[in-house]
Amino acid sequence: MTGNKGESNYSASSLVVSINGYKAITPLNVQFYYGLNWSKELSWGLEVAPREGDSVFLQKGRTLIVDQSTPILRTVIIEGTIIFADDAALEFNTHYLIIRKGTIIIGTEDKPY
Repeated sequence: MTGNKGESNYSASSLVVSINGYKAITPLNVQFYYGLNWSKELSWGLEVAPREGDSVFLQKGRTLIVDQSTPILRTVIIEGTIIFADDAALEFNTHYLIIRKGTIIIGTEDKPY
C-alpha cells in the first residue's frame, strides 16, 4: 500500500498467477490451489501412479489433483488437500478413505460435481 496515512490507494479486481511461463487470471474472490496431477509421474516420485490394492498417503502441505479415474485402492489417507478436476467424468475407488485434518474439494457451489 502507498499513500498518506489513513488512505489506501490499493485496488485490484483480479489476481495473476504465473508458473513456468503459464498464466492464470482469477477474480480475487476465488481460492487458488497449486497441486500436482494424479496422472503425472512427478506426483509419485517419478514412479507409476498407485495400482489396484495400493494405499495412498497424502501428507499435510501437499495438494493432489485427481484428473483421472483410479484403480480400486486399499486405503487413502488425506492430511493434505485433494481436489477433483471438474473437466472430466471420474471415479475414485477405495475401500477406506480416512481424512485426518485434510481437505477434499469436489466441485463448487456454482458448479457442483
